[in-house]
Amino acid sequence: MTRNPRHQRQQQHDEASNIATADLPWAVMGALALVLVVLLLLVNPVTPPVDPDDSALYITAEWDPTLPRRHQEDPLPERQAVLERDGAIIQPGHSYADVDLWAVYMDPEGGCQVVGYPNHIRQSALLRLDQDDRGWEGDDSQENLNLETVGARTVTLPQGRYMVSVHLYSTNEERLPVTTSLRVTINRDRPNQRSFSWEIPLEEPRQELGVSFQIDDEGNLVDGSMTEPRELRLATGARYNCD
Repeated sequence: MTRNPRHQRQQQHDEASNIATADLPWAVMGALALVLVVLLLLVNPVTPPVDPDDSALYITAEWDPTLPRRHQEDPLPERQAVLERDGAIIQPGHSYADVDLWAVYMDPEGGCQVVGYPNHIRQSALLRLDQDDRGWEGDDSQENLNLETVGARTVTLPQGRYMVSVHLYSTNEERLPVTTSLRVTINRDRPNQRSFSWEIPLEEPRQELGVSFQIDDEGNLVDGSMTEPRELRLATGARYNCD
């Protein structure tokens, strides 16, 4: 016996309707997910990566230029043994001390961003700790560069107040003071470049000294706004108050 053609067409129509009805919730969920993604991008736009060489802000902290003199006057036996083993000459980067570099941006509306150590705050919407260093580990004389760097994720700095500090996180039994060379370069390799550098002696564990400056609405340093190094609690203060 053959199937009724009319009945067969009706059955096919019913099956197609059931499939469409079953797929409808998934289609709606997909559309809602797409709308949510678009809204998130509007609220928190993705900042394209900026090559460190193109960054509008370049900050470095390097230590310890006075170490060779201290070492000659009163060498630590452990360090001296490694240098003699490798036939190496004492370098500033052979310092055991751990110095952290911190930076804060405060926008005109009162918003605040902070970067530094530990790892979960190494990057914000504007700033980024590009290089972190914990001091010389004491086993390889060729690893003799203690350096931390912070850069901006933009080629033009937004208006606001900026603060930078160096924090003696740990001496690791290094003799004091631990001098840190702090350098701040604004708009590097541009016609409006401004550079500043200081030799900052850190004389006790957990001491933190830093500078601050203002950027105008055109991305330039406000004349006279750069301060001299002073006590500035970013690692032990701003990190708990900034988003």
